[in-house]
Amino acid sequence: MRQLAFIALLAWATQAQATSQSWSFRVFLDGRDIGRHTFVREEAGEGARVVSEARFEVRFLLLTVYRYEHRAEEQWRGRCLASVDARTDDNGEEKVVQLRPAGCLQSFAYWDPAILTADRLLNAQTGEVVPVRASDLGDQGGAHRYRLTGPGLSIDLWYAGRDWVALESSVEGGRRLRYERL
Repeated sequence: MRQLAFIALLAWATQAQATSQSWSFRVFLDGRDIGRHTFVREEAGEGARVVSEARFEVRFLLLTVYRYEHRAEEQWRGRCLASVDARTDDNGEEKVVQLRPAGCLQSFAYWDPAILTADRLLNAQTGEVVPVRASDLGDQGGAHRYRLTGPGLSIDLWYAGRDWVALESSVEGGRRLRYERL
């Protein structure tokens, strides 16, 4: 009888263990390396916790002309965002977002290609819900490219199968921001 109880406990513990996946990116602005952005997703049962951390620094000569730091922690229940707690320092402008969205809403969770079917996404940096639309741009260089558009945004995403491998977007002044997977 003890052996059966031990086997049942072992099976439960194995199922309850969190599985983890991470994405780490080098971030470029107009081809110049400006920092890193990492995402870590830990799943347990029907929920998941995702931590996103970004640090960018744009230098001109020896001076830092722009600095960006962002950390967000998201709790997910299935495909729905249960909560988000985020802090952003955008070149000295501090932003804090703490939300528990009503209904089923997703964030700009690039790591999950299911966001390409969403018609609105939560911006964890601002707390705004943004209407979006995805377009399929086809295969390019061994990955599939999609464009996510909405008011004031155009973000290209590349997936190899279901694995997110790159991102590119235009930012203020027509500059190009690009994420490349490490």
